[in-house]
Amino acid sequence: MATERYNNTNKQWVFYNADNHIIREANIGWGGPNLYFPAVSTCTALVTVLTDNTLLGAHFDKMLSVGDVDVMLDRMLQRKADRSVDHLAVIGNMTYGDNDGTGFMSAPQFQGTQQLLTFAKKLGVTGVVSSHDQGQKANKHYRAQATGERGVLLYYADVTYLNGNPITFDRDKTSWLKQTVTPLRELY
Repeated sequence: MATERYNNTNKQWVFYNADNHIIREANIGWGGPNLYFPAVSTCTALVTVLTDNTLLGAHFDKMLSVGDVDVMLDRMLQRKADRSVDHLAVIGNMTYGDNDGTGFMSAPQFQGTQQLLTFAKKLGVTGVVSSHDQGQKANKHYRAQATGERGVLLYYADVTYLNGNPITFDRDKTSWLKQTVTPLRELY
């Protein structure tokens, strides 16, 4: 499993904490049967299941621009290679809109259900598209697990706080609960 982050200064992709299956804000990751998305509050997590039953995902920070998201999606297309996407799930905050209108979720193609359609079209989804909108006030960790049947199970855990500060994410010390998702009825 590898995790990458785009370095805007150098205009290149760099490995970021490779082999840990944890996808932090503004990162993409791929491979393996599990991906983890810590502290999704005003962010959006995207996970896809490829035809070889591996996962490919991204963690979109609310302040990313449309251009930043496009760069991340283009890199996901490269990592997807000749495999198709059998399942795409979007989880987290799907309703954020910043006052300045500079964040990607302020753009029409990334608002509400249209966001699902935009991701599905860009990544060439041939199967299921599903989502869970946690709203703007939640702060959750998410785990995606490939089922081996070109499907995905999603789990969540509330972010834990101690003295008002979030405790550092540890995937092995987290109690996971199954996250239900809603399938999109029509893709296009």
